[in-house]
Amino acid sequence: MDAGTEQYDLQVLDVETGDVVEEIDAVGRCNGASWDANGFYYSATGAATEGGQLDKELRYHELSGEDRLITADFDPERWPGVQVGPDSGVVLVTVGELGTDSDLFVVVDGELEPVLTDLDAPLIPTIHSGTVYVHTTHDAPRGQVFALDISDIADASGIADFETLIPEGSDVIQQIAPVGDGLAIHSIRDAYSVVSLYDTDGTKRYELSLPEFSGIPRGGIGANRGSNELFLFVQGLDQPTSIVYANTGANAGPDNWTVLQSPTLPAELDPQDGLDLTVEQHWVDSSDAASLPVYVVHRADIDPDGTAPTILSGYGGFRIPNLPSLDPYRLPFLADGGVFALACLRGGSEFGEEWHEDGSREHKEHTFDDFEAAAEKLVDAGYTTPDRLAAWGGSNGGLTVGAALTRRPELFGAMVCNVPLLDMLRFQRFLLGQAWTGEYGTPEKEEEFNWLQSYSPYHHVTEREYPATLFATAAGDTRVHPAHARKMTARVQQATTSDDPICYHSVQETGHGTGTPTSVAIEQALDKWSFIYETLDINRE
Repeated sequence: MDAGTEQYDLQVLDVETGDVVEEIDAVGRCNGASWDANGFYYSATGAATEGGQLDKELRYHELSGEDRLITADFDPERWPGVQVGPDSGVVLVTVGELGTDSDLFVVVDGELEPVLTDLDAPLIPTIHSGTVYVHTTHDAPRGQVFALDISDIADASGIADFETLIPEGSDVIQQIAPVGDGLAIHSIRDAYSVVSLYDTDGTKRYELSLPEFSGIPRGGIGANRGSNELFLFVQGLDQPTSIVYANTGANAGPDNWTVLQSPTLPAELDPQDGLDLTVEQHWVDSSDAASLPVYVVHRADIDPDGTAPTILSGYGGFRIPNLPSLDPYRLPFLADGGVFALACLRGGSEFGEEWHEDGSREHKEHTFDDFEAAAEKLVDAGYTTPDRLAAWGGSNGGLTVGAALTRRPELFGAMVCNVPLLDMLRFQRFLLGQAWTGEYGTPEKEEEFNWLQSYSPYHHVTEREYPATLFATAAGDTRVHPAHARKMTARVQQATTSDDPICYHSVQETGHGTGTPTSVAIEQALDKWSFIYETLDINRE
């Protein structure tokens, strides 16, 4: 990948020497490879520069041999994923839209044969010890787990052939990781992470005693299938991301885990050393009787006096949960007496599929209602005032910030709107936009046009006072077109009656975020935080 464009080459390395033994150039937006004994399956797309990212192929590459097409029969909105059973060689393929449903196929004689194609719900298969486990929200908004012997998978014709292994509970299942003779399951409970160990018959053994308000990122648990070693990425609003090792053997229990590695930070910026932070979880009432959690973190030795510089961050989309985490670039702000708030908005998956659906498509404005309710809570609770409150979000979260800018500009003193979607009446025409119509709807249908037009930030800019705003993007963004930020900047600059700056910042050396060089990431962070310090009038302590 060059300069964060998310356009990839594949390389096969000799793990002993590090030498490149084979290379496949220009595979587009590849989402990884899955190996069997002779080679690997992978997905490929056309190039972003040629408008080909929605043209997808599933291919097989034989080491030192041919590279062949399995199928290219994928709709523009649907994406393939592949998984090979480590012992059986069974090849499973999922095909799904972003934010909507998935189908499951098995590869038989080079052809995709359907296994589960009528659930109308997300599903994620996991192969372990001769069994196919399927995590899905089918008939279970908070998730459940089905199982089927892998020898029967090619003959399966629907969910009725599977056994319900772990039924829906009060927690929201996020990920399954095989470990030893059992399964580790990452779930969400009241917007923080819990990890539980299960036997392969679905019996729960125990739950790890992780720190309060821990967050585990998507895909953040992994294991050695042949041993009892479980590894986790654990983070929190007052704990940097650490690698945690847990032993899951016969005599293991909730406390059998240890931190293997944590980042080294300057003592005065280290929450485990000289920077003592306090984390609180508030519940905020929003529209339609919804109640959402909002995390608030600040220095433990200060009592916010009602005027503290405060940042509110949110996302609310695509089933992506906003779990506690610590961006190290945020630490100087906290050390200088700032308050940071993380809102868990509808559209994510913090409370399951119903929470997602209540913030998507025709209900998308609930996401914005939640964000604004969180902002009002921060003011009413005495943390800050509107002129010292900043909104911060990126990508779909940039849409949330853009909506707040046009709906409730008086609530905020500054805005950081990063790699955003803002023109919701044309988003489907550029880059990956068509793949997001399952989440937002499409303006090409009259009813859905009306949903989108009702909140599209670009179309709701009027002559009025707007707070200081930074629209940030990157020339190499192959997901969200930089035109969103460019057009919005010009329109708000023309419309605002305030003297507060409306700024545009773009970089050449990166894209949407993935693969950003460290030096560029530091410069981007410095620019955004300098903007916050200047517009909220923050003094270094």
